[in-house]
Amino acid sequence: MSAKQYISFLLITLLAFLSHDINAQDVHFSQFYNNALYLNPANTGLIDRGELRFTGLQRTQWKSVSKPFNSFNVSGDIEGPFKKENLGLGLSLMNDMAGDSRFRTFSVQGLVASGLQIGDSDQHIRGGIQIGFTQKSIDDRDLKYDAQYNGSLYDPSASTMEPGAFNKVSHLDLAMGLAYIKSSSDRKYTKVGFSLFNVTNPDVSFQNNSSIKLDPRFNAHAELSFGLSDDLDLVPAVQFMKQGTYSELLLGTRFRYVLRDDVMALRRLYVGAFGRLQDAAYVQVGMDYDQWTVGLSYDFNLSSLEVASRNRGGLEIAVIYVVDLFREVRAPHRKCPVYL
Repeated sequence: MSAKQYISFLLITLLAFLSHDINAQDVHFSQFYNNALYLNPANTGLIDRGELRFTGLQRTQWKSVSKPFNSFNVSGDIEGPFKKENLGLGLSLMNDMAGDSRFRTFSVQGLVASGLQIGDSDQHIRGGIQIGFTQKSIDDRDLKYDAQYNGSLYDPSASTMEPGAFNKVSHLDLAMGLAYIKSSSDRKYTKVGFSLFNVTNPDVSFQNNSSIKLDPRFNAHAELSFGLSDDLDLVPAVQFMKQGTYSELLLGTRFRYVLRDDVMALRRLYVGAFGRLQDAAYVQVGMDYDQWTVGLSYDFNLSSLEVASRNRGGLEIAVIYVVDLFREVRAPHRKCPVYL
C-alpha cells in the first residue's frame, strides 16, 4: 500500500473518532461496500466488469428480542447510457419494517452521476445526486398502552388515550455525494467518498407537528484494495455516519483469495471481520463468480441490549449481478491435430 493510500484511509478513520461519541442505530446495512447506491449517489454507474448492475440486500435483525426488523434494498444502475461516457443513471427501492408497530419506511429514489478523469492518470472524481420519495407508515393494532390496564386486567377495548395521529406521512428526498477513485486494476484501488442525505430536512411527524424534522445524514467512507501475494489481497473499509445526535462507525477488513482471474472466468473468495463501535461485531464471507457477487454477514450484538439479545444481531445477504453489455463473444479454442 502506498503512502497516499494509507493517508486517505487513516484520515477518514481519524475524522470518525474525533467527530462525536459513537451511538448505535438500528437501521443500517452492514455490507455497505456491497451497496454502492445506498452508500453514495456518486457511485451510480461506477461499475466494475460491466456496464449494467443489479444489487439486492436483505437484512433481518433483533429476531431474538421482538418481532424482527426486516430491511430490503434493491437497485439497478447503468454506466454510459445514451452513449454518454462517464454518465451513470440508477433507480433504488428500499422497504424497512420494524417491530410490533410494523413501522414501515418505503422509498423510491432516482440517481444520476457523472465523472471526470484527472489528466491522463488512473484517478477520477465523481459527483452524484439522488431525488426521490419516501413514505412512513405505522400500524398500532398490536400495540398495548398503559391506559388500557384497568388496575388488574388488560382491556383491549379501552381507549388508548393517545392523541389523534396520521397513519402515514410522506416527504420528498434529496441527497448528493462526491467520490474520488484511484484504480490501476480491480485488485488495486483507493475509493474515498462523502455524501449527504435528507438535505431538505423534511417534516416526518405523524401528528402534523412541523417542528419534528428528519435530520440530514452525513456519510464518509473509504475502501482500499492491495495485494499481499499473487493470489491474496487485503481489502480494508470504513464508514462513518452522523445524523443529528447519533453517529455510527464501521471499520474492518476482508481478505480476498483469487482462484482464477482471466478473460474467460473470475473466481474469488472473501472472508472478513468488522466492528460497529459500541454496538456489534460481524463476520462476512462472500464470492465473486463471473458476473455474480454474493455476500453473507452476521452481526453479534455487544451493546447493553445483549442481555435481551443474547449477543444475537442480524443476518444480511447481498447479491450483485453485473451485465457486460459490450463483452465480445469468445469462441473456445482447440488445438488442431497434426496429420503430417
